Amino acid sequence: MSRLTESLNSQLEEQIDKKIIKDEAKDKWYTGNEIRQNVALLEQTLINQGVHAGDVLVIRLLNSANYAILLQAIWNLGAIAHPVAATMPFEQISEEMFHYHYRYLIVDSGNISHKQTFQATQLEKTDLILLQTGSTVPNQRQARSPKDEDLALIMNTSGTTGSPKRVGLSHGLLWHSAQHVIQSQNLTQADTVLLLMPLFHINAQVISLLATRLSRGKVVIAAKFSASHFWQQVSNDQITWASIVPTIIQILAVNENSLKNYSGSSSLKYLRSASFNLSQETYQNFERLFNIPILEGYGMTESASVIALNPLKAAKIGSVGLPIGTDVKIYTDAHQLTTEPGQVGEIALKGDHVILDYVDPNPQSFFHEWLLTGDIGYFDSDGYLFLTGRKREMINHGGEKIPPVEVEDVLNKMKSISESAVIGEADALYGEKVAAYVILQSTWKFDLAERRREILQYSQAHLPKYEQLADVHFVEDFPRNSTGKIQRTKLAMIMS
Repeated sequence: MSRLTESLNSQLEEQIDKKIIKDEAKDKWYTGNEIRQNVALLEQTLINQGVHAGDVLVIRLLNSANYAILLQAIWNLGAIAHPVAATMPFEQISEEMFHYHYRYLIVDSGNISHKQTFQATQLEKTDLILLQTGSTVPNQRQARSPKDEDLALIMNTSGTTGSPKRVGLSHGLLWHSAQHVIQSQNLTQADTVLLLMPLFHINAQVISLLATRLSRGKVVIAAKFSASHFWQQVSNDQITWASIVPTIIQILAVNENSLKNYSGSSSLKYLRSASFNLSQETYQNFERLFNIPILEGYGMTESASVIALNPLKAAKIGSVGLPIGTDVKIYTDAHQLTTEPGQVGEIALKGDHVILDYVDPNPQSFFHEWLLTGDIGYFDSDGYLFLTGRKREMINHGGEKIPPVEVEDVLNKMKSISESAVIGEADALYGEKVAAYVILQSTWKFDLAERRREILQYSQAHLPKYEQLADVHFVEDFPRNSTGKIQRTKLAMIMS
């Protein structure tokens, strides 16, 4: 058994009658004993359907207690969870499953409109459905407990080039990362976290869920963020902290219902913020309104969400903090690694929670054993890390990392579009919004207002919500390099 599964299972034994996970939407707490029983039932159902160690199960679910319990069952079997957005179109999921030869998909009972292409099985005592391609294959393999080096998660990310990559995170990487979170935030069994980020994000998986469970705290899982309900949720369950993104911080500070429902004090000790830089104005305004510290941090899927964090008593506005359990250096244009103050370059990482390669090998993302993040930054004289930009072309929409090519591939299927280029444009609330620059087919260059409406509607129908277009612009051509490749960075500079 891996250290991760051993610790998760031992928590259920140690806290057999204690409330551990709450499903906020159902207003239901699950004790250690209830979770243990549900995990066992899910394990047996999965085994009966032919799931065995090393199998990949794609998960398309909204946040729930069942999601967290399902993950433990999958990991106990030595299988691999592959979370995707709950809004990802089935067509896109099916293409990925076919390409990588995945057999299993888990959805909630309200999302089985495509079950005709799958064999469907209800997962006992849940509202979850297991869909599988083809008929059930009897499990001939002997059960095997997972080891630290076995994969636990596969998550899609844009990596360092803007092209989607599969990040494989082992049991050991997740365990080490969760330990770093526990130590850096001094988490104890007295803590209760409000999990608001979607569980297809590594932030929610490690920082909120695993670190809290391994430190024996309590987890309140919300289906999604609500400004109207946030302060009541905090009050009802005496929430001590939450990991969120700057967009949520901004909304809480300006939303009328949020301000009305804040009583003047709360049980929150701090909020942890990551994904993109929080402006000084937003930071100071929030702390003035609510008297709650914000800890800005820095992480990525490839490091199991942990790189740096501001100390609670010594935070620097504008910095992502001090490295946490991670060797961090600046990779310069001279191909040197340094921690010299003020030296700007690409941030490079290594550590016991950082991948050594992608599932599909990608050696250009590494310099020797160091992961090149694609983010540009520098250290100050006190060792605090500052981010100044991104080497890659990826769009950062409210913390969601969007590879332009992923959106372009969908848009280019439209008959009216000859070619498209997708870039991020400045947005006061989300950091960046998704904008498409489009070259129309010659026979479709009329009634541009109608073409624009059609493209926006198409993006809403065929893309996850966070990837949907905010704007469409029509152009005759794009800036290109000598081989004809579109230069998105140059396009963004021209259009700004």
